[in-house]
Amino acid sequence: MQKGMSALGQKQTFAMQNVKVISRSTFDLQTVLDTLVQSAARLCDAEKAFIFRRDGDVYRLAANHGFSAEYRDWTAARTGHACRADGV
Repeated sequence: MQKGMSALGQKQTFAMQNVKVISRSTFDLQTVLDTLVQSAARLCDAEKAFIFRRDGDVYRLAANHGFSAEYRDWTAARTGHACRADGV
């Protein structure tokens, strides 16, 4: 029971932090996406996470947490070929 309450409190804290970042930004989408991907990784106890945004018929890497700059660049160079919006 105690562990569940602690996890709930942690999730609420992360949610409040996200809301603060979003409300403080002059809607700088990149700041919002970076905050969301970092919080999602923490909530899932994940070392890495990413968010893709749809751009026409492809998905492009929008934010990541825990990946190297080399991986980010490699993914950006290949996005649109392997991550099409139709799932192919």
